[in-house]
Amino acid sequence: MSQQMRTARATGTLPAELVAAMAGKLPPAPAAAVQPAAPVSPLRPPLVTATLVVSDVNRLLFARAAVAAFMAQTYTNKHLVIVNGIDPLTYPAEQKQADDSVLTLTDAQRADASRVTNREHPWVTEHRVQPGLTVGAMRNAALAALPPGTSWVALWDDDNFSHPFRLAFQMAHRIDDTTPVLLRKEIRVDVVNAVACPFEAAAGVHSTLIFPLPPARSTMPAFPDKTGYEDAEFWVKNWGGRQVVVPNIGEFPQAVMQVAFWHGRNVASRELFLGPYADPKWFNRAEISPNELAYFNEKIGPVYGASFQAAPIPQTPTENKAG
Repeated sequence: MSQQMRTARATGTLPAELVAAMAGKLPPAPAAAVQPAAPVSPLRPPLVTATLVVSDVNRLLFARAAVAAFMAQTYTNKHLVIVNGIDPLTYPAEQKQADDSVLTLTDAQRADASRVTNREHPWVTEHRVQPGLTVGAMRNAALAALPPGTSWVALWDDDNFSHPFRLAFQMAHRIDDTTPVLLRKEIRVDVVNAVACPFEAAAGVHSTLIFPLPPARSTMPAFPDKTGYEDAEFWVKNWGGRQVVVPNIGEFPQAVMQVAFWHGRNVASRELFLGPYADPKWFNRAEISPNELAYFNEKIGPVYGASFQAAPIPQTPTENKAG
């Protein structure tokens, strides 16, 4: 393990040069924060608000990388709502006073005890909730905090990494204002053992869900109050198989729009996370391409001090069916 990784895990903070390597050059801040919207101009894309929830201090390293990836998105009309349910008592001692948020902020940038706004990037807001809530409850808190004018909501998991084109790519494939959009493929990375494989689901990868808001907030769909597959349950309950699945299985870079990590603090076991790779009934067993492997080795490898390899295809199919 590299010294940078040891430092990052000890403090939960990504060095600036590694954030830059993962997300690319961050875009300049807009002139003003997102304002309550009048009817959206046909010349301006709909406001997409991504929601990120985090409750485990051991996932803070990944969450900050996810925030950096959001900031690098090329889609122009965007906002990120972070719901932070990390128990303050679990932060490393050197962080408790200096930096106990997902974003790296100074005291002057804090709005109040319950809400943090990053003034350098006013399209990002952070809200505190009590520790111990389920992931579903935290996702619902994020929905309640959507800024005015939001038309679409994107799930933005705290331990996934998105290509800078992801939001623009999915929004370009929407067919109307009622049908959600999902990616068909993501890359799954076992950072403990430094291996990677493709994951492909014909019905779409549930963690890539981008869905439209109903016209009336009173009919806002809700996530189940649980931790684990609450996003899949939410999608099935509210849309029941009515979705656009973007076949991002072609040439680089669309094939690596999302990278998901297994790091030992996931809800799913390693066998469940990687197990479907052995089952041809559930998704394509094609090897990860050299371009895909090179991409996240360049963007992500430096953080972990590792060079990832393609996971070998198991010879015996398993019965794992969840992703």
